[in-house]
Amino acid sequence: MLVRLGNVLYWLGCILAALIIAAAIAEWFRDAQYHPNGWVIIFEFAVFAFIVWLIGRAIGELGGRPGSDHPTLR
Repeated sequence: MLVRLGNVLYWLGCILAALIIAAAIAEWFRDAQYHPNGWVIIFEFAVFAFIVWLIGRAIGELGGRPGSDHPTLR
C-alpha cells in the first residue's frame, strides 16, 4: 500500500510540474515576451516546477516507489 501511495504522489508531482511548465509557456506567449524581464518570469516558473517535481520524487522515494533503491523495502 505504501508503495502504491508513493507512486501516486510521485506521478502527481510530475503532472503538477508539467502543468506549471505549460502555464509558463502560456504566460510567455500571452505577456512575458514583451517585458524586458520576461525571462525572469519564465525562470521563476521553471524553478517552481522543479521544486514541485523534486518534492514529488522525494515523497515517492520515501514511499518506496518501484525502482527505488531503498534498502529496507526489498
